[in-house]
Amino acid sequence: MPRFQHCFMTIVLLTCSAFFVEPALGQEWLTYEDKERHFSFEYPSTWKITTGWKIVAHYTDVFLTLNSAGKENFWAAEWGRKWEPISSLLPPGSVYFQMAFQSGPGPLPRQITQDPAELNLLELWEKGKEHNGKEGNSTSKSITFIKWGMMWTISASFVEPTTDKHRETMEHILRSFKFDAVPVGHTRWAMNEAHTHLPPEIEPEEFPYQGQHGYHWTRTEAICDEVLVTFGIVDPKGQKRGTISERGGGYPDRIWQFRVTAKGEVIQTLEPR
Repeated sequence: MPRFQHCFMTIVLLTCSAFFVEPALGQEWLTYEDKERHFSFEYPSTWKITTGWKIVAHYTDVFLTLNSAGKENFWAAEWGRKWEPISSLLPPGSVYFQMAFQSGPGPLPRQITQDPAELNLLELWEKGKEHNGKEGNSTSKSITFIKWGMMWTISASFVEPTTDKHRETMEHILRSFKFDAVPVGHTRWAMNEAHTHLPPEIEPEEFPYQGQHGYHWTRTEAICDEVLVTFGIVDPKGQKRGTISERGGGYPDRIWQFRVTAKGEVIQTLEPR
């Protein structure tokens, strides 16, 4: 097995560019750049951005929000908190935007390998429909897509009264989205790339994102700009079902291991036993 040199890595989650003016909308814009998740987009300089991690529902984790009301550190919902309509949290004429990951236990979705090279978020947005809020004085819209082996959701809520400018601003945000061509060091992306090299007879769709599902398990380890991805199948005959550590340090009966480079190359480093 190849050796890897030790390295140190610094992650910067947010950088903002200089102001610039969009003539059509008549407002200044900033650029948000997420180095950890490998994307960027533009947003109005008067809007407030909040980043972090909030569980808002079963398997729904919000990691970024924007609001036009100028509220700092604002999350519209949080697990365990009583639900409140967005119109009671933000003043009339406000817009609330959030990004989330959808996840859960179980095997990988079969569409995991159908990740398009280019995503047109504005096109997806235009195909969607707005829905009236439960309280009747707001509307919302959302899109869901697969990228790098993860299910992303982008949604926006508009508190009445809203104008065409609010929707044009939302369209500008989506049009400005850029994803890195190769998300270097991203473990979920690397796992997705390695997953496509598994032989079909071992039921690749049964391997989970991480941990164990039934007799199939997956592990990822980021090493500098590369990721080591290991898939294993536990021998069900006479063995206690569980992870390797739970079985006293033994080994599953078959292992496939791959090294995913910073260029996206997938190199098999361990042959199945």
